[in-house]
Amino acid sequence: MRALILTLLLLLALAGTSSAVLIASNDPNDAAPPDDPGWNHVGTRTGTTNSGAPANGLTLIYLGNGWVLTAHHVGEADLLLGGETWPRVQNSGVRFTNPDGSPADLMAYQITANPSLPNLPLLEIRADPLAVGDDVTLIGRGRNRGAATTWLQPPLREGWLWGPGASMRWGTNRVESLLDESVVGTRAFASDFTKPGEPDFTTHEAHAVVGDSGGAAFAKNGSDWELAGVLFGTFQHTGQDPQSSLDGNLHFAADLSYFRSQIIATVRPECSDEIDNDGDSLTDFPADPDCDCAEDDEELEVALLPIGGPALASLVAVLLVGGSWPLLRWQRRR
Repeated sequence: MRALILTLLLLLALAGTSSAVLIASNDPNDAAPPDDPGWNHVGTRTGTTNSGAPANGLTLIYLGNGWVLTAHHVGEADLLLGGETWPRVQNSGVRFTNPDGSPADLMAYQITANPSLPNLPLLEIRADPLAVGDDVTLIGRGRNRGAATTWLQPPLREGWLWGPGASMRWGTNRVESLLDESVVGTRAFASDFTKPGEPDFTTHEAHAVVGDSGGAAFAKNGSDWELAGVLFGTFQHTGQDPQSSLDGNLHFAADLSYFRSQIIATVRPECSDEIDNDGDSLTDFPADPDCDCAEDDEELEVALLPIGGPALASLVAVLLVGGSWPLLRWQRRR
């Protein structure tokens, strides 16, 4: 086990340039699947980073309410989503921490309206940890698949070389193992790239490759899709062509169930932050009637009381004689 941990930590240095969804099937998978987990929420970095370097490629997830989620090593950049670009709010990034308090490869930051924020609902974030064997759907903008290849070092490995260019696509896999932060630096789950014909092979078997860092891993909770993970790294066999994906390769995704409370507290407006902000024993939309919608930023409703009769006459008199503006009467309605 110690040897495995050391190997994973050494390969983690590749995570900053590693990670995309390469799929084993011949389907293009470059549009939303019929059972769509959240295709329209996944976009691409563009513009420049905070240091001024070009930010072309890698993957970003739009959570709603003006917030983006991605791997920390991806960093802050403008969001290209649905053919439109939304600039980042400079230095708005928040890095999340593992259960042991160490920094995770996971962050969120804000984007600005240009001219308005993407009209998408808030993305549901999974609360319960995944289990080994659970199905996941991956979406990311990674390298395209090239020619089939084999690696002759026993046992024989099969897979594909990486081709030129990158595209947004989706694929499927299953949870292979659960990892704590002492293994890969971030509380995570891993998936194994499985060759056709083996028991765990899925219909659109996928592996994360260069360009997918920050990409999404979705899982179902009953009939509903939830965002369960964020892709951040890969594991390859020692000695394989680094520009290839072979059976037995692993990729890692931050397990969002362990970071959910931090994320919700950071990115959600009051009417969907799962807190009774106004103390009326009613929490969030639609339970709290003071919330107009889930995106409402104020669980307390401010109501202006009408001013009439003597109060109105006093207001007019003060304005006519050039006095100071009187305070309007208001109250917070609970």
